[in-house]
Amino acid sequence: MRICLSSQTHSSLPLLNTNRRALEIVWTYAIPEVPMRGSCLCGQVRYRIQDEPRSVVACHCTQCRKASGHYVAATQALTESIEIEGISNVTWYHSSDSAKRGFCKICGSQLFWTELSGDFTSVMAGTIDGNTGLKMDRQLYPESKGDYYDLPDVQPVDQSTL
Repeated sequence: MRICLSSQTHSSLPLLNTNRRALEIVWTYAIPEVPMRGSCLCGQVRYRIQDEPRSVVACHCTQCRKASGHYVAATQALTESIEIEGISNVTWYHSSDSAKRGFCKICGSQLFWTELSGDFTSVMAGTIDGNTGLKMDRQLYPESKGDYYDLPDVQPVDQSTL
């Protein structure tokens, strides 16, 4: 949403002051900008997503909660559409027999998750620069959530559907 002050006088709108300036509210809907850009906390790893990414999915599994300190919220794109600058600063941790997680080796920011045999890479939504236009619309493993927070109001799905 964008809010702007207008210097125009509108008799039908509420007055803000004695100069008869009106408040004009302009609603805009965000559309994901491609390419999207993002980085780690220290900026030594930067990435660009060239393809339109998937919506954001929350994951409450124990591994994601331990890796992030909370639940993970991630988008996803074809691995080949993600360009990484500073790749030498990414450490890949094999968190299971089927997946690995990419972290900045300098600041520790969790950036990526990918299945070893997959064509897609998940990108942590909080590392994307600026407004994304993306929405969280699904969640994984709600039965594993921490007891200190409420689940987002989105549909639980099986990971195989993503």
